[in-house]
Amino acid sequence: MKKIVNITLLYALAFSSSYANETNLLGKLKVEGEVRALYSAISNDNSNDIYATAVGVALSAKSQNEQGFNIGVAFRSTKDIKLLSGEGENLSDELSGKEREYTVLSESYLEYRYNNITLRGGRQHIDTPSADSDDIRMVPNSFEAYTALVEFDSLELLAGFMTKWQGADAGLDSGWKETGDSTFAAVTLSKESLDASVWFYNIANRENASRTIYSEVTYSFNPSSDIAMSSTLQYLKQSQLKSSGIASSIVGALIEISGDDIYVSLAYNSSAKKASKSSLSGLGGGVLFSSMDSMILDEITQDRAVSALKGEFVYEYDAQLLWSYAYGNFNGEKNSSGKREHIVEQNFIVEYIAKENFALSLIYRIDSNREYKESDEFNSQNIRVFTSYSF
Repeated sequence: MKKIVNITLLYALAFSSSYANETNLLGKLKVEGEVRALYSAISNDNSNDIYATAVGVALSAKSQNEQGFNIGVAFRSTKDIKLLSGEGENLSDELSGKEREYTVLSESYLEYRYNNITLRGGRQHIDTPSADSDDIRMVPNSFEAYTALVEFDSLELLAGFMTKWQGADAGLDSGWKETGDSTFAAVTLSKESLDASVWFYNIANRENASRTIYSEVTYSFNPSSDIAMSSTLQYLKQSQLKSSGIASSIVGALIEISGDDIYVSLAYNSSAKKASKSSLSGLGGGVLFSSMDSMILDEITQDRAVSALKGEFVYEYDAQLLWSYAYGNFNGEKNSSGKREHIVEQNFIVEYIAKENFALSLIYRIDSNREYKESDEFNSQNIRVFTSYSF
């Protein structure tokens, strides 16, 4: 199946190249770039402190036809600055991987648009609940995927499958990793104040093998001209495949209030106990409302019921300076071994954006393991200084 798809894609690329000569496709090519720099240091109460500094670059070229064929190519690279990074046990490998450098052709796709139909195949970023780019450090995730999207006035239908994914941010510093011939499909409805979607995933590789149904419903309204409110419910149901150990039943709720320069939210998730099983909230950042910068429900759902509560406050000044604070409280009941889990995470963020192409961020994260204060896990502080310039 995979060979047939790849051959078909190569044929399509050759055909689109011929098509480009006739329609001036390359004349509509948009070239963009970005330079990133990131310093990250983790101070652990019970183990070695680790840190690293990296610089990276991204270059992309994408055509912009509203109808007909489009092509997209992008590569990303990141490399540690050794003088500003730890060595041996003091080295953090979360920026550039274990080899301290990472270069990838992250996108290489062919797209065809006709009226309300969009077909795309190849390496690309996809933004779905359980598979997404998770762009929070140096190299965001991307996927080798093949999708078909049909759009109506208020309804979208999506179907596709993916075969590989990559991303140093997800610890995949060995390059492209197999997902197997994994399929996904979705129905999304957007109408006035109501948004609803249902997603289906069949993840094929043995490590994450599972069948997932995810649904989400949002109701939005404006109590006044300068205040917006919304409430969202989510439900995730997973079944184990290939003895992967992944099975879950998770519900969630999110309430959001926003004004001209203030945003406040409160989120809750609850995961039912599945004996000897754990959850998989996604390939990437994950879909759950309670997810923090580091902590997600998946970390402690093994063989126990878990609940999580998250509150967030954001203040924006003059559309350029942003302050935010988030507090997450994760509680896991006793498992079959009699162990409880209680993790608290706090995120402090200050971000400055100038002229839409320069950003500077300071992120400070505190993890506290309230049950096991002597543990190496979740007893740390992480400070990150991130800057990017796009052109």
